[in-house]
Amino acid sequence: MSDRISRIICSIHHQHSGRFIETIRDLNPPSVFVESCRTVRRIEKQRPFGLPGVKVQLNDAPGDRFHITAPAAKADEIMQTLSETAEMDIPGHGSILIQNLNACTLGSSDTIRSPEKNPPLSQITCILSVKGSGEQMAGTALDLGTVVPTVTLGIGTGIRDRLGLLRITIPPQKELVHVTVPIHDAEGIIGLLIDHGKLDRPGGGFIYQTPADQGILDTRIRIGKQTHAASIEQIIAALDDLRGSTAWRKRFIEPGASSQRYIRNSCELIASCSEGNSSEVVETAMKAGAGGATISKVQRIGETESSAWERITIIVPSKKCTAVYQSLANLQNNTPEVFGCVEVLNVPLAYSYGG
Repeated sequence: MSDRISRIICSIHHQHSGRFIETIRDLNPPSVFVESCRTVRRIEKQRPFGLPGVKVQLNDAPGDRFHITAPAAKADEIMQTLSETAEMDIPGHGSILIQNLNACTLGSSDTIRSPEKNPPLSQITCILSVKGSGEQMAGTALDLGTVVPTVTLGIGTGIRDRLGLLRITIPPQKELVHVTVPIHDAEGIIGLLIDHGKLDRPGGGFIYQTPADQGILDTRIRIGKQTHAASIEQIIAALDDLRGSTAWRKRFIEPGASSQRYIRNSCELIASCSEGNSSEVVETAMKAGAGGATISKVQRIGETESSAWERITIIVPSKKCTAVYQSLANLQNNTPEVFGCVEVLNVPLAYSYGG
């Protein structure tokens, strides 16, 4: 069997998680983690006292974000089964996407492969340092009218720990905003998010994109009374199906809506470990050339029970990727009961203040 490995990411409402976890356990993929999240939508209400128009505000819903790692040959089957469990064909029920990894220690080979060509989607991740900025960034993403953003929490480490007393000016808590968009609009949307989210200022945060090979996206960006036979989200989904892609939605004539200097040709490495061991992962990665990391608290889902783990996200230049990956793979191979798989994915574009 091929040693190609895929990552499947699912975001659903918290009330559906119990049934979702049961289905995942029946499928029994090699690696499953879940973290708390919130999905952000616009809610529309009639103005009081019979005044014309509607009042629009942001609405948060508690959710769970699942990270599933499995052989690529089974990824389609897993996605289909999980989407049916959560009824993701109905807007508002959740989203799911598949990312084909460049390397993963679950496979039989440690070789880092070339990225997949022409993926239809991009997953944009914003790592934000300013408290409350996740809500603002989610609102900006909703203004674009593309997809429902998901917000998770993390802790920054690495460079901050080496700043001495200056580290008090950079809070460790991070808000991560995840948005999936058509690949042809990714660079233009990143430019808008940089401009509107003020990421071009010191300490504003970090933004990057990774490829997604297929997915079912949650497009119900508004909650409110439906005045027509079909919602705009249902109409868009029908047009996507008729056209066979999302290319008809292209809104930028050419990439580069922002004048900022982008970082190109990097890699995302995600390592996992049992709770309390992330410092060793970060230290190992930094000795091999990484600059820092973001740590997320997750639960590892087993066949019968769950346990507290951590997932560490590291972005490095492509030229340093092999060295960092191999050092983390050695850590995982020596103590697999404590350190889980290491995943590598191409990052074609990223941005932070000062490059």
